Amino acid sequence: MMQFKAMLRIILLPACLMATACTDYDMVLTSAYYPGQGPDDTVNLNLNFVDVPAGWFSMGSDTEGTNANQPARDVYISDFKITKYPISNHFYLLFFLAQDSTTWAHYRPTIYFNTNHWIDTASGSSASKPVSGITWNAANDFCYWAGVSLPTEAEWEKAARGTDGRTYPWGNSPVIEGSKSRANLLGWSANTVTTRVGYFNGRNSNTLDGSSPYGALDMVGNVWEWTADWYSGTYYSAGHIVDPPGPGSGPGRGRKVIRGGSYNLPPAQASTFIRSSRSPGISSEDVGFRVVIRSEEE
Repeated sequence: MMQFKAMLRIILLPACLMATACTDYDMVLTSAYYPGQGPDDTVNLNLNFVDVPAGWFSMGSDTEGTNANQPARDVYISDFKITKYPISNHFYLLFFLAQDSTTWAHYRPTIYFNTNHWIDTASGSSASKPVSGITWNAANDFCYWAGVSLPTEAEWEKAARGTDGRTYPWGNSPVIEGSKSRANLLGWSANTVTTRVGYFNGRNSNTLDGSSPYGALDMVGNVWEWTADWYSGTYYSAGHIVDPPGPGSGPGRGRKVIRGGSYNLPPAQASTFIRSSRSPGISSEDVGFRVVIRSEEE
């Protein structure tokens, strides 16, 4: 179905070259180009990655959540980079417009009435909000086009909680304190569906710093995030402990893991270890994604 028109050369640069020019929505430059065409066809795709070093961490929980995230186990993850924010409408729109128009119905987020509505919204008022309402298949195609990958479930969890077994990306402090929140979850007084990516940085009004140990934001709340893994409720008791790839496809494994919770969940259901799943061919208004680059992909 898909006709990829763009390939990407990814150039990792410091997220901020001049401190005085930085904003919270700072970026790392990548260059998208159309093979066989001139430099005027170059598209700048700007993504900001944070580094997650190699090492062991505790994955899951023995005492909280459900049987699906038990038992807790020590897992080793090789170093990788993960986007600081979920992929926004702005960046997904670049991918969308690079595809043949005959495939647009396949890639258009289902929360929009039609293609024109989606393009107008993604290039305007909602450009910096996380893309949502797309299937796992569409997210995976974005990754192929961009030369990146969806994170494995284990990579996602390490990026979210670090090595100290914390409940939330920022630690064990409550999500909401008074009128301020560290994530877009139910109970925050200003909750209005999705917020722009990176909003919960402690500097914007009504926010506290919600960043993970490695600087990633929105790792809980706002939108659930697709991962690469097929879902199995018993994988933790028998899975790999070094760069676990997930259980693989097979009978009873027709769903992909999603992580992080969304704006319509209470804090207790959106911690760093809570697991859920959705069918890869079905979109949901509260599911988006972020991407990774592994050492061998640089």
